[in-house]
Amino acid sequence: MKKLTLDNLPPEIEAWLNRRARERGNSLEEEIQDILKYVKANEEKNIGNLASNIQDLFVPLGGVDLPEIPREAIRDLPSFEEE
Repeated sequence: MKKLTLDNLPPEIEAWLNRRARERGNSLEEEIQDILKYVKANEEKNIGNLASNIQDLFVPLGGVDLPEIPREAIRDLPSFEEE
């Protein structure tokens, strides 16, 4: 596995990462890996088309049955010829 070095990390971010790692019982390296894995997994979930994303929202709820919309025959096109 490659090493990653972060230079010039703002002190408040470094403090937040250290606090978060300590609270979760992780090393700083483990915590950063967990954060990166979480971001990657959620980014991959958001890829897709709108219909699939909407379907994914409703599947855990058991789905939704929408009523069939009655359709009519296409009407005759208007004539723009002078009579």
